Amino acid sequence: MADSAGAAFDEARVLASIEHRHVVPVYDAGRTMKGEVFVVSKFIGGCSLHGALTKRILSREDFPVEVD
Repeated sequence: MADSAGAAFDEARVLASIEHRHVVPVYDAGRTMKGEVFVVSKFIGGCSLHGALTKRILSREDFPVEVD
């Protein structure tokens, strides 16, 4: 669990340092009083990737890597 928490903080730190139109901004990261990790990022309205694939807004051919 400690490794995954450290990885989450590392990822949040890296994402917070990137400014690019295809990367969602990260504003904060931390731990709750129970020790759970949280990351605060910009809200992007719309549907999930799964929803877009299900509704056929996107197809698997739109992605250069395999999506499960």
